[in-house]
Amino acid sequence: MKNRIPLVLLNDVEDQISQHFSANELIDLTYEFAKSYNKSIPIDEPNYGSFNKKELLSTNLNVLSDNEKIEFLSQIKYHSRLCEDDFLRDEIDLLVKDASNGVIKARNSVSTLLETYSIDLKNQWQRTYRFYDHLDYRNALDNMRLTIELLIKRITGSEASLEN
Repeated sequence: MKNRIPLVLLNDVEDQISQHFSANELIDLTYEFAKSYNKSIPIDEPNYGSFNKKELLSTNLNVLSDNEKIEFLSQIKYHSRLCEDDFLRDEIDLLVKDASNGVIKARNSVSTLLETYSIDLKNQWQRTYRFYDHLDYRNALDNMRLTIELLIKRITGSEASLEN
């Protein structure tokens, strides 16, 4: 699967973030964040001979999905150590925006595809990502399932539910 995050920009952001924190602090930040997603970081204690701080941060963030990395960066930009680094905060915003553009393109592509079958399918799909954008994942999942069911019904010409 294609990486949603521009790697050059991510590397630059990681480098700048690592300059604001000690190795122990970077481990603590990535450990707590990864733990919230039930993931373990590979570097859980500083080994000054093996990794510099940027490599430590990069290695620990690599266990996260692109969405989780984006969430981590979105949260860390509000850390008190980064409050006065407007350039870094703007760069994080740019990285998040670039990653989000890929999601928007994918959503629009699916919407266009579904519109060829029915405007109702497209509208149902759009409700799905409105719920998702408002962090209402349960309703987003229900709407996605319904969109798929309606698409299958349209393709097969059957009115039976997916279970049947």
